[in-house]
Amino acid sequence: MCMGDTHQTGTAVRRTVVIDDTLLREAQRALGTGSIRATIERSLAEAIRQRRLRAFADALGTFQMAMTREELLDQRRREAGVGSGGPEAREARGVQGRGRSGQRGRGSRGGRGE
Repeated sequence: MCMGDTHQTGTAVRRTVVIDDTLLREAQRALGTGSIRATIERSLAEAIRQRRLRAFADALGTFQMAMTREELLDQRRREAGVGSGGPEAREARGVQGRGRSGQRGRGSRGGRGE
């Protein structure tokens, strides 16, 4: 990219630049922009966003987890309501599951408790 003449108009500055056409078209497709100006502005904004995200991640640092990977996955399953455990765990939570035959547990009609 080569910088040329500049002309200031308000907060924006008009610039003359030489940009590789192939690179510009690829950036327009990637960003979903139609104009050269929108592509350049979106690219600049994205570069700034990425830098800020890296700085934020660096500021957070690293930490030691107080649970194993398996414990974390089990907790996520419980919070999402996904079955974590066999029939005993479901029974302890008061949930009737399907038995080996694929039928619901005793006294269940489509899970409506009728």
